[in-house]
Amino acid sequence: MDQSKTDRRVTRTKTLLRSALMSLMTEQSYDTITVQDILDRADVGRSTFYSHYRDKDELLISGMDDILHSLIHTLEHPGHCDHQKILSTEPLFQHAQDQFPLHKAIMGGQGINLMVRKIQRHLGQHVEDELKKWLHGDQKSEVPISLLGHHVASVLLTLLRWWFDNNKPYTPAKMDAMFQKLVMPGIIEAMSSKN
Repeated sequence: MDQSKTDRRVTRTKTLLRSALMSLMTEQSYDTITVQDILDRADVGRSTFYSHYRDKDELLISGMDDILHSLIHTLEHPGHCDHQKILSTEPLFQHAQDQFPLHKAIMGGQGINLMVRKIQRHLGQHVEDELKKWLHGDQKSEVPISLLGHHVASVLLTLLRWWFDNNKPYTPAKMDAMFQKLVMPGIIEAMSSKN
């Protein structure tokens, strides 16, 4: 059989399985989802599933990279950007709004800690990279940048969870404005150097 045809079939099968799992996660708690539920939703056989994944956790982790890539790409390449801000979170909230069922499943109580920790780690690294851009020359931050990145990522995830739990009462732009007021004065102070 042609290798490219096999590769396309494998890619298609993996996409079907990931989509089935994500779809199920928007409807019920991850812990209650069984491999059989995934197979039924994807219309894939059990032996096919196990030829690609050990269990549903491995399937979940394999799909995380696509979600994280999309999220980080959105943050790095927003459609518009306010260059006066150190960090603009509006693209994050817009992404979450556009992908609401999936983000709600991950963040809103139906997700699992594995995914939330991975998202926090990637967000923290992105924030750290952005904050480093604002330091000049050999300027050092009063608080380690890695700690600031972790802190901001934690706050962002908390704000997202609150936003989801309250049925998105504000626009992404308003959530960004509130983030700026709540977080950025402290970050700017923490980054100021006492040299």
